[in-house]
Amino acid sequence: DKAAKANPGAMAAVIGLPADKVTEICEGVKAEGNYVTAVNFNSPVQTVIAGTKEGIAAASEKAKEAGARRAMPLAVSAAFHSDLMISAAREFKEAVKDIAFNKANVRFYSNVTGKELTDFSHTPELMSKHICSPVRFTDELNAMKNDGFDRFVELGPGKVLTGLVSKTLKEVRAVNIENTESLNAALTI
Repeated sequence: DKAAKANPGAMAAVIGLPADKVTEICEGVKAEGNYVTAVNFNSPVQTVIAGTKEGIAAASEKAKEAGARRAMPLAVSAAFHSDLMISAAREFKEAVKDIAFNKANVRFYSNVTGKELTDFSHTPELMSKHICSPVRFTDELNAMKNDGFDRFVELGPGKVLTGLVSKTLKEVRAVNIENTESLNAALTI
């Protein structure tokens, strides 16, 4: 909350452009003096951007001019996963620095790196980086598929992640479990 008040920001989802094009647009807007950066690589054609309100407005307009189907403002209180959240990341890191994390009993993938996490000794640092670093969801999904995973389950209400998995990976099954009926259906995959 302190970081959001100290560094007001916004976010928007850019739909219909490849991530490299969205990143290029953000770099151009930054060069013009407005801060904006690509922060959530959700699918091959959905990238979330974060930055100042002016940066978001400029990048959204340029994305539409470049052929994006939509550049939709998100109802958030800050520019999450961006440099505008560095102070929050530092505060969080200090709060969790003495917590010892055990190695997971299952394979664990980080959306900060987009790769499998095997060394848990730096978990507090990695968790704090998550606050001010891009979410590499597509890299994470591709790493999991390359490691042989072909079934993905989203727990909780809504199917946003299930949809993103289906748009990103072919030849995998993605299901959502939000109630008894969907649980029973998921048991068949």
